[in-house]
Amino acid sequence: MASLLDFLDYVHATPPQGYLHDITPFIIGITPRSGSSYLCDLLMKTEKVGNPDEYLNTFLLPEVLRTNPATDIYTLIAKLAKQQAKNGILGIKTTYLQVKELIDANVMNTIFPDAKIVLLFRRNIVLQAVSLYRARESGVFHTNITPHDDDLNRLRMLPFDSDKLIANIIHIADQEKEWMTFIQQSQIPFRIFLYEDFVGHEGETVNEICAFLQTNCPDSPDPAQSSFQKLSSCVNIRWAERFITENHQWLYEDILKSRTYLPSSYLSS
Repeated sequence: MASLLDFLDYVHATPPQGYLHDITPFIIGITPRSGSSYLCDLLMKTEKVGNPDEYLNTFLLPEVLRTNPATDIYTLIAKLAKQQAKNGILGIKTTYLQVKELIDANVMNTIFPDAKIVLLFRRNIVLQAVSLYRARESGVFHTNITPHDDDLNRLRMLPFDSDKLIANIIHIADQEKEWMTFIQQSQIPFRIFLYEDFVGHEGETVNEICAFLQTNCPDSPDPAQSSFQKLSSCVNIRWAERFITENHQWLYEDILKSRTYLPSSYLSS
């Protein structure tokens, strides 16, 4: 992954006077395959919390900078706030790895003053790892993009691979822990939402997020209007069950036992 510093200065740059005045930064902290594209699409449709997207993803950043020219991160965020913010709220979707260097440089609170964070995780980390493996290996990631026949064939022919699932589970769990460490150290107000609680209760989730951001949302958007839908299949479920059967002790001792930060509903003080 490229460095943010390859595109934007955040070391020597300082926020200009009046930076993000009357704007609340809203960060959606995600792990891969947690339903974030679906959630952000529904949030965007409320027209109350901006257009949360991966503006700091270095793979997408060249296009972001093409439409929002900037040489430092404060100029970029200020431009995004002017163009994307709604109701005084600017939404930013990001994985931990996309902002890791900002966290390591201790500049997150300066770039996103008075921010609030919504974390989106999955309770079933094995199904999440299966979904990530199948998406990465096939190139079939989202339902809003029609996949090529070659990608679909690759998806159908993909073999079960326990080692890759273990690597994905560790990858996901590590990012969860890093998010929690950052929040505990920074004392940023946060909420945790789980994929399993969100899907099927989309309206309630959107309303809870709007309440957390202290804004009133109109009638919740109809999930059927979203171009993002579940990609889960019987294969995912079978593979997850097989993996759990074959790796139960490792899964519990090394992963599940330490995920004490995942209650059904969690509100920070």
